[in-house]
Amino acid sequence: MLTMPEEIELIRLISAYTDEIVRAAERLDPSIITKYVINVATLFHKFYNSCRVKGEDERLMQARLSLCICARILIRNVLDLLKVSAPESM
Repeated sequence: MLTMPEEIELIRLISAYTDEIVRAAERLDPSIITKYVINVATLFHKFYNSCRVKGEDERLMQARLSLCICARILIRNVLDLLKVSAPESM
């Protein structure tokens, strides 16, 4: 269902999470993880601006919503890993 370039790009970056953690650990460089999560947030923003989540075909909407949830979970996990708190709302 997810075939737009922005969707594929975000999926590929999210799937690289464990590789980035391993690379940061091997190099003892936490900045690798911070740069990675910034890239995820940037690509998520690009995806969200390009691809409507709400108001689309039900299956496509659910697939895009799942991608949004995956990005949220990944960002939350990285922030927890780095011991950074994130508010639930502003």
